[in-house]
Amino acid sequence: MKTFLSLIGSAFILVCSAVANAYPVSDVVVFNRILQAGDSISWEHDMTQYGHDPADVYRDFILTLEVRDVEDAPGKMDEDRPFYMLAQGQGRTFGRIGMEDLIITEGDTPIHLEDDGVVKPFLMIMEGSVWIGSATLTMDLPNTSIPEPGIVMLWGMGLLGLALRRRPFNFSPSNI
Repeated sequence: MKTFLSLIGSAFILVCSAVANAYPVSDVVVFNRILQAGDSISWEHDMTQYGHDPADVYRDFILTLEVRDVEDAPGKMDEDRPFYMLAQGQGRTFGRIGMEDLIITEGDTPIHLEDDGVVKPFLMIMEGSVWIGSATLTMDLPNTSIPEPGIVMLWGMGLLGLALRRRPFNFSPSNI
């Protein structure tokens, strides 16, 4: 019975792997710090360690900063929230920090990728105090076809392997 269940499980995994898709790559840097007005923090995400080719013109990145207003209170006005500057390369983004993640996408501000495949953001708090938990850079890979062996060929090889086993299957009631 164990062999039969193993065969069924293997077939299930084989079928699932044929329809599997790749997930986006995420590089996370954890800070868990409080920054006051005038404080700054810089970090880098090396996307080449995940297989990104710097010569590739495809750049679909999302930068998510987990930042929160330390002195948040119900009804706090937007103009009283901490003010930040995020710099990447020659680009600058300014804004106010609330109680939600700060998400920078290609549509808002381009993610500046250095020639060596590294993203080097710089965050400066202009007024107020904020807690920064983490920074996540997500890279969506373009759909590319990866040659895989056909499912019929894999099934055939599995059945051939079962046929060439030294011990024959024994489905007697004592083994169940």
